[in-house]
Amino acid sequence: NIRTSSLSLPHSKEMNLMNKVILLIACLFANTAIAQVLVTLRQPPPNQLGATDIWNLTVTNQSPAEVELYLEGTVDEAQDGRIVEGTCGAFKLKANESKNITANNIPGGGKYNWRNGKYQEVMARTGSAGTGEYTVCIYAKNTAGGQLTQACMRHSIAVLSPPTLVSPSDGE
Repeated sequence: NIRTSSLSLPHSKEMNLMNKVILLIACLFANTAIAQVLVTLRQPPPNQLGATDIWNLTVTNQSPAEVELYLEGTVDEAQDGRIVEGTCGAFKLKANESKNITANNIPGGGKYNWRNGKYQEVMARTGSAGTGEYTVCIYAKNTAGGQLTQACMRHSIAVLSPPTLVSPSDGE
C-alpha cells in the first residue's frame, strides 16, 4: 500500500497577499536604512528663485557611522521641464553631524548643466528665475552613486508688472 498525505497549501490569493505583506515590510526596512541621511531644503523668499536659493539646505547624517556623499540638484519648470542640473564635490559627514550648505560653501564649488538657455539668461540678467511653477530637488548620493535620500520643494514665481495709470488720460 502506498500512503499519500495531502499537504494543505494556502490558496493562491492568500499566498499573493502574504507576498505583498512581506514586500511591504522589506520596503519599510529599506526606507529606514536610506533615511540615515536627511536633506532639509529652505524655502526661498516669495517670488524669487536664484542660485543662492537652490543651494540653501542642511544635510544631516543620522547614522552612527561616518558617511561620504555628494549632492545632485535639479530644477524643473512645470511647462518647460528640466532647466538646470548641478552637482557638488564629495564631502564627509561624521556620525550625527549636520552641515549647512549654501551657494557660498558648496563642496567642490559645484558644476552646472543648463538645459534651457532662456532660464540661464533670465537668471544671469535678473538674479532670479522668471514667472513659473518650479520644483527644486536635491539628491544625496554615496560616492558609488547610490541614492541615499532626496528632498524636493515646489516654488511659484509670479512677476507682477508695475501698475499703469489708465485715467485720467494725457491732457485731461
